[in-house]
Order: sequence, then structure tokens, then C-alpha cells
Amino acid sequence: MPKKKLKITIKTKEELLEEEVMGLIQNNKIIYHEQKDTKVEYNLTHHQLKRSNQEMEMNYTFHPSKPTQGLIKIKDLQKEWSVPIQTTKLVEEEGRISIEYEVENHFVKYQIEVIK
Repeated sequence: MPKKKLKITIKTKEELLEEEVMGLIQNNKIIYHEQKDTKVEYNLTHHQLKRSNQEMEMNYTFHPSKPTQGLIKIKDLQKEWSVPIQTTKLVEEEGRISIEYEVENHFVKYQIEVIK
């Protein structure tokens, strides 16, 4: 499966991160790697975001009409935290996914866009 160029945008009140990466879209998942060897998978069917690297793993599920629970695992400490997630916007368009959510009183805008 050929890789596609993706533009990843993460915006909070404190910062704006934009990065262009190469990623795969297969089996209804978008898979790419961020800096610091972080693997990211977004499941298009279940609206689940998984980020993992050597230090941590984060699993969030987004649902626009009900709160969900996310899980953050710190590997070295062997600790897990459940965090409430309130999805305020989830839009899936041709070549773009936009999600706005609140986790522990922090508002986040997350977007994956396929660059042609």
C-alpha cells in the first residue's frame, strides 16, 4: 500500500503544532509516526486514537453525543490513568478528519488531512 502525505494539526490554548508526515491508510486506519518515535493510529470506524512510544501509550475514543473514557499508560511507572473525554466536534470529510474535544479541562483541536 503506497504511503500518503499527511498534515497533522494539534491546537490547544497554549500551542499550535503542525507537522507533515508520510502515513498509510489501510484497513480503515490511518497510521503514521510523529517525532520521538511515536506511532499514531486513528481508527476511522470506531473513532479511536492511539499514540504510543517507549515511554507511554494513550488511547482515546471520540463520540460526539456522549462522554467517553480515555486511557493513559506510563510504561516505566507501570501506571494507568483513566481520563474523561468530551467530544464537541467530529467531522469526517473527503481527505480530512477534524476532532475537537476536552480532556481534563484542556481543549484540543486535532486534524488529519491528506495532502494531494
